[in-house]
Amino acid sequence: MKNKTRILGLIAIIPLILSSCELTEEDEAKLNDAQVDLEQLADQIIITYPANNSLVTDSIIIVRADIPAAAEAQEIVLYVDGIEVAKDTDGAPWEISWPAYYWADGGAHTLLLKTITGGGNEVRNNQQFQVNVDILANNLLQFKSGIDGLVVQGENSLLVEFNEFPGATKYELKSSDSDTLYTIDDQSMGAELTDLEVGEHELSYRAILEYSELTTLEGPWSYPVSFEVSGPDLPVLNSPEILVTELGYDLLLSWEDLGEGNAYKIQLDSLDDNSISAIYNDISNSELLISGLQMGEYQWILTRSNPAGHESIPSEAELIKVGVFTKYFGGSKDDRAKQIIHSRDGGFIILAKTKSSEVSDIVDSQGDDWIIKLNNQGDIEWDYVSNASGRDRLNDIVELEDGSIVLVGSDWDSKKALAIKLDNHGVMLWEIVYRPEGISMRYDFNDIVEFNNTLYVSSREWGPSTIINYYLHAISQSDGSVSTPINIPSIEGLVLDSAPILLKTSSGNLLLSGYAEPEINPDFSNRGAYIQVLDASLNQITVWSGLKSRTHGNVGDVIELSNSNFAVIGQGVDGGEPNIAVINNNGVHHRNFDFEYGKEFYNTRQTIVAGDNGKIYGLFKDSYVYSSPSPLTFMTINSNVSLESQSYLLDYKDYVYAVGLLRNKDDSFILLIDEAQNGSSNYDIVVVKSLMQ
Repeated sequence: MKNKTRILGLIAIIPLILSSCELTEEDEAKLNDAQVDLEQLADQIIITYPANNSLVTDSIIIVRADIPAAAEAQEIVLYVDGIEVAKDTDGAPWEISWPAYYWADGGAHTLLLKTITGGGNEVRNNQQFQVNVDILANNLLQFKSGIDGLVVQGENSLLVEFNEFPGATKYELKSSDSDTLYTIDDQSMGAELTDLEVGEHELSYRAILEYSELTTLEGPWSYPVSFEVSGPDLPVLNSPEILVTELGYDLLLSWEDLGEGNAYKIQLDSLDDNSISAIYNDISNSELLISGLQMGEYQWILTRSNPAGHESIPSEAELIKVGVFTKYFGGSKDDRAKQIIHSRDGGFIILAKTKSSEVSDIVDSQGDDWIIKLNNQGDIEWDYVSNASGRDRLNDIVELEDGSIVLVGSDWDSKKALAIKLDNHGVMLWEIVYRPEGISMRYDFNDIVEFNNTLYVSSREWGPSTIINYYLHAISQSDGSVSTPINIPSIEGLVLDSAPILLKTSSGNLLLSGYAEPEINPDFSNRGAYIQVLDASLNQITVWSGLKSRTHGNVGDVIELSNSNFAVIGQGVDGGEPNIAVINNNGVHHRNFDFEYGKEFYNTRQTIVAGDNGKIYGLFKDSYVYSSPSPLTFMTINSNVSLESQSYLLDYKDYVYAVGLLRNKDDSFILLIDEAQNGSSNYDIVVVKSLMQ
C-alpha cells in the first residue's frame, strides 16, 4: 500500500476507537470506509501555486490550493517548516497570503496544508511540497527615498522612515556603527535616530510578525542604505598677527565668525622645540591671544565643534614665524642688495639697486638706487627709488635720531660726491653733489657715521690713474652743506690705499680702517690693513698696521667686539679667501683667523657681527662644499679667534651670495642675501630673520 503521511486523527471515529464496546461488523465497515475517504482526501488536497521545488523571489506569495468540494472544507491552514503561519476561512477559491519574506534565506522550506472538513475532521495533505525562498524575497523592505546617500551636517539626529510590510506587527532598525537596536511597534514605520556621530552610517530594518502567543516570525534584514553625518566646515583662517612686547611676542590667532553655539580648539606646536606644545580648548569666540611667546617657528591647527557637538577635521597645520621671517624683494630683472642697518624703531633699512620695472617704471638700464624701509616683521613700510641717470650711486647709509636717513656715494655723470637725505617716511628732503674747489677729477663719498653730534663722511680724490688723496668732511643734517676737506692725521710709515671705513666706538672715539702700503718703497703686493683711532677732536690715539703680517689685500669691514677689541675682515693675500684680524683696543695685534679654502670674498662689508664674550659671527658663501648651488655658511668664531662651529644653509634653490649680517637684541640674526632667479643672471633680494641655532 502507498505510504500515507500527516493524516490527522479522525475526530468523529476516535470515540469509537477509545470505547470499550466491541464494534459490530457494520460499525467496523463504516470506520474503514471513513478512513479510506480521509486518506483519499489527504491525497486530493493539492498546492497548485507556487510550483513544487520552485524558486520564490517575492516577499508575499499567494498560495493556492485545490480541495474537493465534497470535503465541505471550512478553512485551510498553512504550515511552513511545521509552523502555522497563515489560514484562509473565506472558502473556495482557496488562497492563502504567505509572507515568504520571513524565510528569505536562500534555502528550501516545506509547505503543508491543514483542512477542516464539513464533518469537523482535520486533514493534512499528503503532498511532499517545498520551495526555495530566495534572499531577494525581502524586496518589499525599502527605506523612503532620500535617505540613501544623504549627507547630514549640523544635526545629530535624523528621522528615518521605511515602507510597511503587510501584516507585520512591529519592526527593528539597526545601524552598523552602533549597538543600539530600535524597536518600532507603533506602526509608524519610522524612528528618530539621535546622538549621531560624524561618519558613515549604514541602516537596515526587518519586519516581525507576532502570529500567535507561541509563534513570532523575524524576517531577514533589508538591504542596507547609508548616509553620512558630515563634520562642520572649518572657518576661514585669518593671517596671524604678531606683536612685540617686553615679555616676548603676543600672537593673535583669528578666524571667520560662524555665530553662536560653536566652540574651537587650537593646538600650537613649536617647530624649534618638540617638547613645547599647547592645547587651547572651548574657545567660544573667533580669536585667541597667546602672550609671552618666544621667537621661533610654530604651527597652529584649529578644530571646530558645531552646536550639534560634532567636531570638524583639524585644519592643515599653518606655519607661523614668530619674530622670524623670510622675505623676497625685487622684480623680474636684476635686483641686488648692498647693505642693511637697524632702524631705531625696531625695523630695518636696506640699501640696494634695482633694474626691475616692477619696482620703478622709469628705472635706468644700468640700475637705480633703491632704499627699502622694513618693519620688525620684514614688511615694507616704504621704499624710495633714486631715478638718476647712469649707474647706481650710493655706497653707505646712516639713520639719524629722528628716523630720517642720510646716504652717501658718487654721482658718476658729474664725477662729484653725492649725499641724499630722506625723512622717516622716505620723502626726499635734500640732495647735494660736492667736489672741493681745485679738484677736477672724480670725487667720492665712501662711508658715513654720526659722531660727536656731527655727520662725518670719508672721501677720496681720484687722480689720472689711481686714488691720490683721502679726507673727512662734516655734513650739515639740515641742508646737506659740506665742510671743506678735513685732513686725516697721517700714519707714520703708511700711505693709504683706500678711503677709510668709519666706526664710532663704545668709548666715544672715531675709528678709521682700510688698507695701506708702506711709505718707503710702496708696493701693491705689500699692502695690508690698518686701524686708526681718533678722539673727539680728531686727534690720533691708537694705530695698528698689518703690513708686515700682510693679512689683507682688501678690507671689507671693521667691527668692535663685546670685549672692546676690533675685528677687521678683508681679502687675504694668499688665495683670496677672507681673513679676519683681531686687534686689541690698545692697537696690539691679537690673532688672525684664516678661512679655509672655498670661502668667498664677496662684498664682505657687514658679513661679520659681534657676539657676546668676544665672539664673532659670520655669513659667507662656501664654494668648497660640493652642492649645487654652493651653500651659505654661518660661522661662529670664539674669543680665541678659532672656529667654534659652522652650519650650512641649504634651503636655497639657486645661486646665492652673502651680502650682510646683523645681530638683533633678541639674539636673532638678519641675513641679507642675493639669490638668483631660476638659474638666470638676475637676482632677487632676500632678507631672513632667524635664530641660527
